[in-house]
Formats: sequence, C-alpha cells, structure tokens
Amino acid sequence: MTAGERRRAIWEAIRVRRHDKIQNLAFEFGVSRRTIEYDVERLSLHYPLYTTKGTGGGVHVADWYKPDQKCLSEKEQQFLEQIGNSLSGNQKAMMDSIIKKFGIQRSA
Repeated sequence: MTAGERRRAIWEAIRVRRHDKIQNLAFEFGVSRRTIEYDVERLSLHYPLYTTKGTGGGVHVADWYKPDQKCLSEKEQQFLEQIGNSLSGNQKAMMDSIIKKFGIQRSA
C-alpha cells in the first residue's frame, strides 16, 4: 500500500467512525504512531480532521462535516450572498438560513 492509498484508507475509516485513537490506526495500518500522525497532519490540509490529546483524544472529524449533506460551491455561495445583500426582512432571513444550511463551512 502506498502512502497515498494508506491516507485515503485512513480518511475513509475516520470519516465513518468519526473518531479513533492514533495507536489504533497505527496498529490497523501496520505503521508507526509517528507515520499516522504525519498522515493525519497531511490529511487535515484537505479534510475536516483535527487531533486532541488526553482522555478521549485522538483523531476526530469536525462535527459540522456531514458527508451526505449537499453543499454549495464557493461560487454558488458568493452568488447567493450577493443576492442576499439586496434583500431585507423575511427574504433576507430566508437567504441567510439557506446559506447557513448549505454553504461552505468555515471554521471559526
């Protein structure tokens, strides 16, 4: 298994499980703990992953990430935001709700 194949497999495993320990992943994929840490670091540049330390720590998928939820593209969101700026009242609130529900999730 190449590094790229392993990373795709790690992402798929974490995406489904939502959380796992580094040591468990190292054992599962037959590599060192440091290799998994490096893989997760690389994956987190492209996917909503983060790590925590201590009890309950490990690798997590961001809570907002819902793989079956449809999302707007960046251009679609920008377009709706432009339209939303010309709206007011209930129409503005509805547009904001749509963007919040389907828009690109940005971390704080």
